[in-house]
Amino acid sequence: MAAMVVVLASLALAPSAAAKLLPHFDARVAGPGERVAVTLGSGVELFPAPLHVYLVPVGRESARNWHIKTVRDGPYGFIPPPQRFRFRVPAVPTGRYTLAILVRTNDGTWHNILKGLWRAPNLAPYLILRVRD
Repeated sequence: MAAMVVVLASLALAPSAAAKLLPHFDARVAGPGERVAVTLGSGVELFPAPLHVYLVPVGRESARNWHIKTVRDGPYGFIPPPQRFRFRVPAVPTGRYTLAILVRTNDGTWHNILKGLWRAPNLAPYLILRVRD
């Protein structure tokens, strides 16, 4: 019974944790070679480290071409919020990009906790980076 309560609680927590984690770019437009900052929100401590962060074309969240950061846990065994990092925009084709943040699940598979969130009109301004020439 206790195990079932834990499972149900974790299922209920997952969507709200992803929403709290919601990263945002400090710039909406950047070119290859320019530095951009990303801030991960207060929900970041709810996910097990490490988190692998990729810059991916909008609509292709399964792409893993451009790894930009591995977020590791702090001295107390969790990722302290808020987590802010900078990355240099890689040489990518012009277009709209978002982040894929992969977290390892209990069964050992990797799951993108941001998959599809860029489609939400209220979240898109924070989750989309337009890369120009």
